[in-house]
Amino acid sequence: MRRLIVCCMALGLMRAADAQAGMLYGSDISGPSLVDISTSTGAATTVGPVGFSNVESLAFDSNTSTLYGVSRASTQLLTINTTTGVGTVVGSVGTSAIAALAFDPNANTLYGANFSTDQLLTINTSTAAVTTVGPLGFGAVFGLAFDPGTDTLYGVDAVTDQLLT
Repeated sequence: MRRLIVCCMALGLMRAADAQAGMLYGSDISGPSLVDISTSTGAATTVGPVGFSNVESLAFDSNTSTLYGVSRASTQLLTINTTTGVGTVVGSVGTSAIAALAFDPNANTLYGANFSTDQLLTINTSTAAVTTVGPLGFGAVFGLAFDPGTDTLYGVDAVTDQLLT
């Protein structure tokens, strides 16, 4: 059975959206491939192979139209071509425990959640350097999403099924 990592927009789990273009992206880790998801039918269409395994976290920068992903297998921050699916290494994030990404277009900041250390992180999109913001207070944050209209970062705890702000 094919395992498709796509998370619901409402919860913001491991998905990335380009709202202006009406695109929702997901990661099929069995491929491993980038998929685009129809917002009207929910059908996933394979864009192409990413070239890295275990890309389970995605975030879209609407300012530059850049899709970011983290390969938990190689610990690399990637930029992913939304036309071909091909991932390009930015640099190492130094851990395989980043299970969620979100991009704040107002501050041009890429956030990550480290489920191993329970820390909220910022990730430099040019170098992949990681800076710790502080503890999340929940040990299994596997989903992040940022609402630029309210400047709110949301998270989802996979153990408690709680929506966090």
